[in-house]
Amino acid sequence: MLVLLEQKGVSILVAIMALLILSALGLAIVSITSMEKMISVNMISSSRSLYIAEAGVERGVRDVRNDTSASAQTINPAQDGYHGMPSIDSTSASGTASNLSGALTYGVNESEVLENKYVEVYNFSQATNLTGSRIDKIEIGCRFTGDNDPNLLIEYTTDNWSTTGATQAQWGSSTWTTKYLDITGDLTWDWPVINSSDFRIRATALQGGMGGGMGGGMGGGGMQQQYNIDYLFLRVTCEIDASTEPWYSTWRNLDDNGSSKTVSLTLGSGKVSQMPIYDEAEKVNINYATQSLMRYLFEECGISGSDANTIASAAVTYRSSNWFDSIEEVRQVSGMTDSYYDMIKDYITVYSWVNTSVQRPAGSRAPVNINTAPRVVLEAIFDPLGLGTGDAAQLATDIIKQRSTTPFACMYTSDPNVTDDFAGFVDARAYLSSAEQNAVKENCDASSTSWDGSSVVTTEFCFSSKVFSVVATGTVDDSVRLIKRVFEDKDEDSDGIFNIPAHATLNYWKDLSQ
Repeated sequence: MLVLLEQKGVSILVAIMALLILSALGLAIVSITSMEKMISVNMISSSRSLYIAEAGVERGVRDVRNDTSASAQTINPAQDGYHGMPSIDSTSASGTASNLSGALTYGVNESEVLENKYVEVYNFSQATNLTGSRIDKIEIGCRFTGDNDPNLLIEYTTDNWSTTGATQAQWGSSTWTTKYLDITGDLTWDWPVINSSDFRIRATALQGGMGGGMGGGMGGGGMQQQYNIDYLFLRVTCEIDASTEPWYSTWRNLDDNGSSKTVSLTLGSGKVSQMPIYDEAEKVNINYATQSLMRYLFEECGISGSDANTIASAAVTYRSSNWFDSIEEVRQVSGMTDSYYDMIKDYITVYSWVNTSVQRPAGSRAPVNINTAPRVVLEAIFDPLGLGTGDAAQLATDIIKQRSTTPFACMYTSDPNVTDDFAGFVDARAYLSSAEQNAVKENCDASSTSWDGSSVVTTEFCFSSKVFSVVATGTVDDSVRLIKRVFEDKDEDSDGIFNIPAHATLNYWKDLSQ
């Protein structure tokens, strides 16, 4: 009997142990199943948030593409900054006039008898500041007065008068007037043509209403005409990129730093919570920036002066043999830490457009777009110029205020109809001395125009961009993915055609959440 009881006890214990093991296995299976389900849900959420982020990127690309299209450019160019109308006149040219004598004078109001005289303007140096912008219209402008008969001949050449352009005009006016000759349709215009010394414009005084240009119609009788020319100039209407445009104002806060705003773009069960679009020309290109520019940028971002200078010097040394292929590569520079990188990463680039025609010294530099650059970049450009205490910060403040309603369209013009040139803006800053005003203009002007005879310390300004980036944040449940895309908004011919090139540098894609 005792043996039976012992055997029963053992059996019960074995059964209990088996039940416990089965329960544990059951719980493990349930736990594993639950965990696998959770992992599966998280993986699905992660994948979906990635797709949402990619959709946000494509939305940003579309907004830039729509701005680039020809139809968008004509919506409201004056207010939205799609186009500027800078005049590139003979004041900003070298060799401004030939055979200039007697009545046909530049900038002097005189009335004398004309005989076969002309004003010729060429070497439009200020065009260097606009190189890279898409050309929408090109016109020859002239402010003049004279006889009512159409005896003032306006013409141009692209080969130093071996031939003349197809479009000409004969104008007359007994009162001061400004007229424009549209030559846009004559050929496919680009900046190398305009910057060439073989591209010239001129106004010719004809006699007695007789046609013929420089070579014909000049002889014989006929009344001699009286004409005055106040100025003869070239007007180029070209694309500019500015903070007033929809791609910027929709997705970026219009504050001093141009920081991204929180949005709620719902896409299915997820949403895009941020989608800032950046003009890469608003940043400092670390492959081309001077040591001074990088140093002061790092300081403006919060890095101490000694460390900022050390890192800037190391960056210049590094790139002499190792071109920066991405901004992340700057982490390899001696002295750069993770915290320092986080401070500067939103203000540096390797993708922005490079102007190969800059002067003083001649070479290649990456200009910064004055219409989109954040405060820290603007101040870093001005900091090394020797301005008075607080002047760099005040100038940056004034620029941001001005461009919020009237974007800058050119560096300099003497055309009184143009009020959005940067040089005129600087000259109106009473807190800057004349020497300081000239220092700013000298540094920020890419052309050969000399303001104080020095060279560029940091980098010049431009007014448009060819490269943009979108950083989109996709959120589904608790999963967040961050995607960055860098793309070119037009092809290399600057004809406004939207294009994402195949080469890696300008087709950059990265998952920043990994």
